[in-house]
Amino acid sequence: MVKTVTSNSAAGLPHPDDPNLLIQQVSVASATGMPTSGGSHVLERTNGLITKDIWTVNGNVYEMAFTWSNGELVGWTDWVKR
Repeated sequence: MVKTVTSNSAAGLPHPDDPNLLIQQVSVASATGMPTSGGSHVLERTNGLITKDIWTVNGNVYEMAFTWSNGELVGWTDWVKR
């Protein structure tokens, strides 16, 4: 799979162990433009089972839903941009 760099911020974020060092930020996207890393996830649960993963990355929100049958994961959707 070919990955493309969609942004490159040389300024970056401070390193947790040394604030004088900066961590370079790079966002990577798949060939379809979908991010492949970064961001944050919020998991929604029903009866203890994960029913939805909401992923926020680079200001965009994506959602993936999960289907369960008798406590067994039986399906999931592709990532859908909200």
